[in-house]
Amino acid sequence: MSELPDNVVKQFTANVYNMACQQVSRLRPLVMVESMNAESRFFERRHSKSVLQRASKFEDTPYNPTEFSRRCLRAAEYHDGDSIDWAENLNLLIDPTSSVVSAAAEAFARCIDDVIITKGFYGPAYEGKEGLDSVAFPSTQIVAATVGGSSGNVGLNLDKLIEAKSLFGKADIDTSMPGNELYMAVTQNQLDDLLKTEKLTSSDYANVKALVDGVVNKFMGFTFIRTERLLNNASGLRNCVAWCKSGVVLGVKKELSMRIYEAQGKCFNWAYYGAMSIGATRIEDKKVVHIPCAE
Repeated sequence: MSELPDNVVKQFTANVYNMACQQVSRLRPLVMVESMNAESRFFERRHSKSVLQRASKFEDTPYNPTEFSRRCLRAAEYHDGDSIDWAENLNLLIDPTSSVVSAAAEAFARCIDDVIITKGFYGPAYEGKEGLDSVAFPSTQIVAATVGGSSGNVGLNLDKLIEAKSLFGKADIDTSMPGNELYMAVTQNQLDDLLKTEKLTSSDYANVKALVDGVVNKFMGFTFIRTERLLNNASGLRNCVAWCKSGVVLGVKKELSMRIYEAQGKCFNWAYYGAMSIGATRIEDKKVVHIPCAE
């Protein structure tokens, strides 16, 4: 139960100030979003194929089957609740309930990003008929932490960006097609590192400076997204991620719903409850690249 001793009448201010935090989901608009009506959902994947050269007249019709596979996405439930005692509310110059609900909505937005990061970017994917075969993130999709450095692990630099972009090119991903836009999630530390890159030309430096200042958000074909929610890998390096929008899916079984009510069992105090059910997975590993960076 929330207690608000700092907001009583003796205060000089009549406002609730929001502490610094991420207030909206930054990643949801940048991945595919699919609805779900069950605990899990399967996504069928069609693989590429090659045609056969005809060898002679009147030969048998060839049988060249198309390969299919599937990935499984499972949703999990997330909820939150809070209450404010009516006796405390009498001592307030303001009504804190709207701020409490806003804080919850912001927390759910950050939770969506956390699910996309941990399940869609980092975690294992699940395949097979029943979706029980775990597939670890492939090492071939990881840019070495030493790329662009003279020795040892280094931060984000131009060489790492080039190698990440190259992996998408070698996978023959047509980034001009709708849904194949490229994004890169980094923290402020990586943006700062780019400014220190010695190989940048004057024009490159101007572009990176504008990127860091928030004037632009594109560089080297990537739309950069700053988020401080990226995790460290097993080696303690910040695991930045580049991805193609069509390579990651957010499954929504239940959109966020919030209810405000009087809690009869708690002296009819004002209360709220919020809940949602979501999950995420990679549809195709070649559309996600890890870029570990020393900080």
